[in-house]
Amino acid sequence: MIKKSTVGNLILFGTAVIWGGAFIAQRTGVADLGPLTLNGIRSFAGSALLFLVILVRSRVTKKPIRLEKKTFLLSIGCGVALFLASATQQIGIVTVEAGRAGFLTALYILLVPLIRFAFGKRIRPQIAFAVLLGLCGLYLLCSGNGSLFGAVTTGDLWLLACAFFFSVQIILVDVTGKDCDPLLLTAIEFLVAGILSVAPALSLEGAPTAAALRGSLVELLYLSVCSSAIGYTLQAVGQKLSGQPATAALIMSTESVFATLFGVLLLHERYSAKEYLGCAVLFAAILLAQIELPEKKKKTPPKKMNAG
Repeated sequence: MIKKSTVGNLILFGTAVIWGGAFIAQRTGVADLGPLTLNGIRSFAGSALLFLVILVRSRVTKKPIRLEKKTFLLSIGCGVALFLASATQQIGIVTVEAGRAGFLTALYILLVPLIRFAFGKRIRPQIAFAVLLGLCGLYLLCSGNGSLFGAVTTGDLWLLACAFFFSVQIILVDVTGKDCDPLLLTAIEFLVAGILSVAPALSLEGAPTAAALRGSLVELLYLSVCSSAIGYTLQAVGQKLSGQPATAALIMSTESVFATLFGVLLLHERYSAKEYLGCAVLFAAILLAQIELPEKKKKTPPKKMNAG
């Protein structure tokens, strides 16, 4: 029988595949719409779709929709973290090259276990080593033919903030998802992210035109339905079953790998042997995190012999 955690990790791989495709949609979608407007529309559309599914499910099963106050507040927290992560990422990538931006954003695979450790959660040495190996893979994948190291810029700081907020979102989903309906969690999360996107999108990019919306229709459909509604719901389900936020972050970071593969297949982009090696190292790190090592047996002291 397949373990629950294994099923959860497979679902998280599916999430990474969907998000990898979202990179392509985001890159082509901003040709007609501003990045903040694109994020806002996809958030509202994804939320509306999920609420519709929830209502239909409630009618079919004849079960009322229940939402506790604690779950509601945590779902709002997930939405705020998601909005801040998306906004800081969009600001950062304006001045930072794509490879460096991808690496800095993916630092959440290191920040998730560190934040949990700061709150007293134990990190297995095997997972710690897998995370470090994953960082090496991401470096090889994102650095291309050059180096990611250099003077720290303002854009870098924005992307570091993005990695931190994504880490918070992953941890909050882990906490909330244990007792919450994944569909309801994701619907509220995206509703909050959409509401918070309205003001900055209108002030910085203006109202979208009908022509711009038509030009980005395919990208908006993919981002709203696949990446937002389906992808983030799968994240909540996968993390709930996996039960290991550090491993979940490591698996979801393979969105960079799948973005690379989709770039080759759909945009005919070319990558170096170094970048393909990075993909292989990252997958090796994930496989290492899945291997169950035998626990050391505690040595029992020898029994004392009674004299006489």
